[in-house]
Amino acid sequence: MQGKAFQVAIIGAGLGGLCLAQGLKKHGIAFAVFERDAALDSRSQGYRIRINGDGQAALRRCLAPELFALFEASCGAELNAPRALDGQLNGAAKCNDAWRSEESGPVDYKANRHTLREVLMCGIAEHVHFDKELRGVVRHGSDGVSFDFADGSAYRADLLVGADGSNSRVAAQCFPAMRGLDADAVCIYGKADVADLAIADALRGGTSVVFDSQLAMVIDPMRFSPAGGRALSPVEDYLYWALIGSRRRLGIAAGMMTGEADARRCIA
Repeated sequence: MQGKAFQVAIIGAGLGGLCLAQGLKKHGIAFAVFERDAALDSRSQGYRIRINGDGQAALRRCLAPELFALFEASCGAELNAPRALDGQLNGAAKCNDAWRSEESGPVDYKANRHTLREVLMCGIAEHVHFDKELRGVVRHGSDGVSFDFADGSAYRADLLVGADGSNSRVAAQCFPAMRGLDADAVCIYGKADVADLAIADALRGGTSVVFDSQLAMVIDPMRFSPAGGRALSPVEDYLYWALIGSRRRLGIAAGMMTGEADARRCIA
């Protein structure tokens, strides 16, 4: 008699968890994904994310060819080559030279984060369970792991994967000695309507990174073509921006910022 199929459970339906799920499906391995949010779009989860050559190769390995093609078609158009600028929007030679020396492989793709999650959900939606807030984890040695959720449901699997972010509940319970490292840096990001925004024309033609002392600002126009028909939600063009700097440069003490309201106060 054939033995029970090996079962993988994934906590977290973010980009990493869903990409792993697609890879398991591609290789015929049973899986289930559990996500504490009520739905895929129940909260804001960022905007633009750049996918470099390593990320593209990982997606190609995990996704079926038609899904990888959908991912490519859903990405924002790359306009002019990325540029490094100083505070007066002049070319920053040192930064540009450093970028060129590190360039290798394909050009980065510019994905809209929620759209990429929709791509990664294609074909596996019945295996992704929402509104599942992890409560407890019990390891059973060679007999796998069991865990339960705040709604009273429970599950058992041969392997548990924590893909639930930097504040992972899986890691906190299974590896309590591990802690994240504070890099003493802050990133504040957002998006704006490209058409209505009063910015220099030099910043509308492609990815720009403006450098100052202990501070950088990324400005990236995101322009999309329709892709995927009903499989993907339409996305309006927007201008992505991110302000990255040391806590001292931005005047933000450790633990000071707790949410979007704090970010708005910081940049007001």
